[in-house]
Order: sequence, then C-alpha cells, then structure tokens
Amino acid sequence: MRLSDVEKPTEQGENVLPLVNVVFLLLIFFMIAGTLTSPEKFALQPPQAEQEKDLADQKLQLQVNNEGQLAIRETAITVDELKQRLAEKPAKIVQVKANADLPAKELIKLMETLTASGVSELQLITQKVP
Repeated sequence: MRLSDVEKPTEQGENVLPLVNVVFLLLIFFMIAGTLTSPEKFALQPPQAEQEKDLADQKLQLQVNNEGQLAIRETAITVDELKQRLAEKPAKIVQVKANADLPAKELIKLMETLTASGVSELQLITQKVP
C-alpha cells in the first residue's frame, strides 16, 4: 500500500469574509432603519397640566352600509339617535367608514347632518387602490 501518494488535506483558517459581510450589512441596515431626529433649535420645557384629557373620547367611528344604515362599533343606530348622542357627548372628529356602494347623495346628507350637529372634522375612511 502506498501512503505517500495520498495527499493530505491542507488546513486553512476559517473564512471570516462572510462574517465581515454580515456585520457590514447589519451596520447599513441599522443606519437606514434607525430614526434620526434633527436637534431642536431651542431648549423648551413644555407646560404641565393637572388633568390629562384623552383625545379618543372626542373621536367617533361611524359605519354606513350600502342601504344607509348606521352603526357605532357593533351597535346599530338611527340618525336621530346619532344626533342625540352627539348632543349629549360631542365628538370633535368623526370617522365615516362607508360602503363603496352607498350613493353619494346619502353620504353627503349624512355629512351635512354631522356638521350641523357640531362635528368640526369629518374623515372619510378609504382603502388604497391596488
């Protein structure tokens, strides 16, 4: 048996190039993904308030189906009940989530009713066209 003809595998050090590539990719990722804020021009101390007011109380989401029926969350509501609710508990912002098949006249009529009830901002929720 001739053992001298068999080549011994040469030992090479571990290849660190993939590790360096991963580290640089992570560095670039965190540089891009990190939020950078510009420094403020003045050092400001905001005023303090004794009572915290939740803006979620002033926001109302109204759902309208294609027949003009209204709902707040899972509760069906009529236009008169909506007016009464807005009179008792005013909402500054009303988000209207209407069905696409709802006639525009009905939607405009509802929005006019809401503005007459004291709503200062109406937001129509839409979806992005694919």
